Amino acid sequence: MPRMNTRTRLLLRVKQTILRNPRAFDADTDDHDVAGLVVRAARRDPCWRRLQPKLLAVSGELLTAQRLLGITTRKADSLFLPFKWPRRFRRQYRREGSWRLGNRRYERVRGSLRDMGKNAKVAAARIDYFLETGH
Repeated sequence: MPRMNTRTRLLLRVKQTILRNPRAFDADTDDHDVAGLVVRAARRDPCWRRLQPKLLAVSGELLTAQRLLGITTRKADSLFLPFKWPRRFRRQYRREGSWRLGNRRYERVRGSLRDMGKNAKVAAARIDYFLETGH
């Protein structure tokens, strides 16, 4: 089996966390969005000592996760922010029950555990797409 790079390993851990526990994923909460989960996964990674120096001058989870994954700001935004996901994922995420149209924009509403599970599957699919394409 080929050796996985840090980016792939961290994103697969995030995907696994999201699918095992849908409550762990909430795109509107810093600690529970994709970027926050990347940072949490990195802290448990055996390579944390090697990764930590990259983060010394960084503040904020989005930038920290971006540095951990070694991706551009544009790619980070399209991975971490659901409103910047590719259209098919963005539509599916909105359709799965945690968003409703109000005042000409989508607003977050609290969903059931079933809705959280659906959103977790959409987020996991988004991570898979990113790993396959780099976008």
